[in-house]
Amino acid sequence: MSQNIFSLCLVLLLGVELVVGSASEEDGPPAPGMLKMLYPKLTKEQAKKCIDETGVSRSDFESSRSGNEPNSKLLCFARCMVLASGTLTKDGEIISDLVKENAPKFLVGNALDDAVTCLEAIQDKIVTCDDMKKVIKCIPKPPRRPE
Repeated sequence: MSQNIFSLCLVLLLGVELVVGSASEEDGPPAPGMLKMLYPKLTKEQAKKCIDETGVSRSDFESSRSGNEPNSKLLCFARCMVLASGTLTKDGEIISDLVKENAPKFLVGNALDDAVTCLEAIQDKIVTCDDMKKVIKCIPKPPRRPE
């Protein structure tokens, strides 16, 4: 469960970074590398539209980053972002070829294969905000940063 929360936090950090500015080093690892798998070429305008549509707030992001379970606004925001990027179709299917194409360069071998296999194994369509928990579970953790 903690990996799910960590992955969701990374997803949401990208949204915060796109809309309200970059996180500092103290706020944790930068988000973009791992998230390019789900959000290829996402623009600030798309992120802002998702924030406006879902009503997610800065306090929602901060609450999740503090280790709390993601609320429905955060899950809806994540779904909106994946839809806006084209990685998720309106019918609720993940386009795994886009995931492979947009994987960060350092994500190779088994990590990428495992993520794609996990995404392809999702039986249900991703049609609700709560369904995003299944998607986020498949995104691997980024490599550890040197201390």
